[in-house]
Amino acid sequence: MTMPARLLSFTLLLPLWSAAQWLPARRSENYDPNRRGGRFDLRVRVDGDVDFFIRGDRIRYVVRSGRPPEDEGSEYNRELPSGPLRGLRLEKRDGPEEIRILEEPSAQNNWTLVVNIHDREGGESRYHARITWEDSGKGGYSGWGEDPWSDRPGGSVVTGAPRVDIDTAGHGEYREGRGRPRRFTRAYFDTRDPYKTEIGLGGERDRIRFYGEIVEHSGERLVVRLRDSNHGVARGQAEVTLNRDHNEVENVQLRGVIDRVPVRAEFRR
Repeated sequence: MTMPARLLSFTLLLPLWSAAQWLPARRSENYDPNRRGGRFDLRVRVDGDVDFFIRGDRIRYVVRSGRPPEDEGSEYNRELPSGPLRGLRLEKRDGPEEIRILEEPSAQNNWTLVVNIHDREGGESRYHARITWEDSGKGGYSGWGEDPWSDRPGGSVVTGAPRVDIDTAGHGEYREGRGRPRRFTRAYFDTRDPYKTEIGLGGERDRIRFYGEIVEHSGERLVVRLRDSNHGVARGQAEVTLNRDHNEVENVQLRGVIDRVPVRAEFRR
């Protein structure tokens, strides 16, 4: 499930998007979205240390060392559900090294299964991990980039925060890990649903979107706890200052991680 590139502006930030790290996964011949339980076969070639993030029907990856992995025909007979699982099991069917589960799907990681393969052999090796599970009867697959929560948390969202839907031109900079900063020219802020506040950075159509909850507000300043993004599981915090008189976003300060990769962004009108 993977793609550590952040598309912020279609023209200025296209190189960042092209660095996106995803692998394809296909529906198997016996695909059935209504079956109880399921199977996801991760088939890849690995030369190095790689984390794989499986969520729904997507595979995103982060290379810790070595080369990017190659697809070897990953497939699933149903998507990984966005809800609790029973009997989660990983069976290694091919590969010289161990295949480990680093994190099981949970509400805290937005129902993402994190798998690590560390290939210490010289040259790339083929790996096949068969992942199987049973449903708990709660939740279901909602699709990548849609609502990542099967239910809404209680007690964490503050009341009385302003309800706004603002798109503002300005100057911004986005950095992922130790990569070069990328510039963007627009910030979008939507608080109409306080449980899924959206912060968008980039162009009008092509932007990275962060989702979270408003946990603090004072006057024109709001603090959003990040819980997701359209490019991977996000954690962190963003501070947004508004200019309500002109219906604009004054500035944004964002710090966090996407699939364990540190990210930061700053914007000013």
